[in-house]
Amino acid sequence: MRSGTRFPDLRLIGQKGRPSAREPPFRFAHEARHRALLFFHLGLKSVYSKTLALSGALIGHNVQHGERHMRFASVLLVLALLTPFTYAQATNYTDQPPILLGAAWYPEQWPESQWDADLSLMEAAHVHVVRVGEFAWSTMEPTEGQYNFGWLDRAIADAAKHHICVVLGTPTAAPPAWLTEKYPETLRVDENGHRAEHGNRQQFSFADKKYRELAHDIAERMAVRYGHNPNVVGWQLDNEYAVPDFGPEAKAQFHAWLQKKYGTIA
Repeated sequence: MRSGTRFPDLRLIGQKGRPSAREPPFRFAHEARHRALLFFHLGLKSVYSKTLALSGALIGHNVQHGERHMRFASVLLVLALLTPFTYAQATNYTDQPPILLGAAWYPEQWPESQWDADLSLMEAAHVHVVRVGEFAWSTMEPTEGQYNFGWLDRAIADAAKHHICVVLGTPTAAPPAWLTEKYPETLRVDENGHRAEHGNRQQFSFADKKYRELAHDIAERMAVRYGHNPNVVGWQLDNEYAVPDFGPEAKAQFHAWLQKKYGTIA
């Protein structure tokens, strides 16, 4: 390496989608860094370290060194991205590929007699992970305080027989009918003052204390039951961001937050 070759501050790379003004405009570096971050989040730390180091070397070469250096660095970058796939793992299971192909599976919507056929098809399609349970609160807790996890135990075990791991979703995005009928105050109010009705997803108010109490209970019971299940490799805490609530409970909590933050409110 020639003396005087600079290595840039990597924190300056990619700001506003472009390299730093102090560095040569080289689009490959921005892409390389983002690939490195992607693989880091997948748990492939070896890919991250190699890619980040090569990104710095790649940008550090000034343009006047010629495109030959750039092509050579590009080849090294590709090799760094590919070689760790021979040993990196997304889970602790050595028989699984580095990146798992998965699908949502809703066993509670199908007769158990159909499960094995469906799992066999998924196994044949090289599906290695399924997400289960995110809308199954009414099946896990058919009535308040009465729990039924037996079907979920069997579904996880059946998936494992087909070499399929499970990501469990907490079911708080779909409160059961008994909850909204018994506790109508848990239904959210829109910006026009209309209270939601049961039957849609996310009809709840995430600010409502009763909803939060019952959501905490079902999530905790799932964690205790499946937290150490070797076939459960991950958790989905919710399906997506919920719709805001403009009801009296949410409004009172917001006013209390303003009062605490600012001291006085109009």
